[in-house]
Amino acid sequence: MTNSQKLKIAQDMLDAWNTLDWPRVYELFGEDGVLSNMMTEPVVGAKAIQERFATFEKGLSRMEFVVLNMGMLGEDVVIERLDSFDFEGRTGVVPVMGILTIEKGQVKEWREYYDRAWLLSEMGVIEGEPPHPLAPRDSVLASDMTDQARLAVAQAMLDAYERLDWPAAAA
Repeated sequence: MTNSQKLKIAQDMLDAWNTLDWPRVYELFGEDGVLSNMMTEPVVGAKAIQERFATFEKGLSRMEFVVLNMGMLGEDVVIERLDSFDFEGRTGVVPVMGILTIEKGQVKEWREYYDRAWLLSEMGVIEGEPPHPLAPRDSVLASDMTDQARLAVAQAMLDAYERLDWPAAAA
């Protein structure tokens, strides 16, 4: 497969998530696909992936992968993104780095790197604020912030990380 074809398959996967098209998500993984969230054991095979995503199928009413950067690293597609979602009535935004190995027109492996506590907090699965919030929810301004404003704050934070400007990233 060419790099362009791999990037197209990766974009197709993002589009399937963005439209909550679960049959398409599973089709793009294929029978022997692997989902590796780095904080948990890999999920191997179509049936296991469907079981893992069952909670998302029931709870997600909106999903938007906001792609900050996408390209090739060797033979793999690398996607830096913000996952913006509505899950069981809660809106959340989580920065994520995903690496997709694509073979024969399907995702062979999808490796995800993110702060698991942050994700679970945004989903309302655990109590408390994320350890590195995009915008403090208890501040005067945060309650008035739109999703777009929160995404802008997240982008500023990611830009600070890229510059290795730790005080700005933590602010």
